[in-house]
Amino acid sequence: MKIGEAINWTGSIASIISLFLTLWILREIRKLTNFHVFVNRGSQLLDAIKKQERALSKLMKNFDNLHPSIKLGLGSLRGNLSSLQIVVDKSMKDSIQRVILLVEQYNVNQHPDRERVEDIQAELRRMLREVESAGEYAKFVK
Repeated sequence: MKIGEAINWTGSIASIISLFLTLWILREIRKLTNFHVFVNRGSQLLDAIKKQERALSKLMKNFDNLHPSIKLGLGSLRGNLSSLQIVVDKSMKDSIQRVILLVEQYNVNQHPDRERVEDIQAELRRMLREVESAGEYAKFVK
């Protein structure tokens, strides 16, 4: 093997290694960006969702008279859940999607049903615990 061929092979191998290294760095940057968005935007959305959940709990005390307000609150909640679904990992998207589907099914239903709203609240609380614990774990690990 001549020196020129060895240099050519070395250059080709170095080029392939640098391509893989570049792809790995881009993947790590994407992970950091997603983490930054989750920590900053996710915490704001979680606070808004918690406030909406507390307001919904207060409205449930007088369900029959405040049903239109409950439907409006659920619509606003659905918007915040959709925004949160964008910034979380894939593992949490399913639980958020379950709450969104429950809210959509309730808003499509024409008959007010206190039990369905209570089911939404229970699923919402479970989802909030899951997302909060994942956020705390992500902050601890990163």
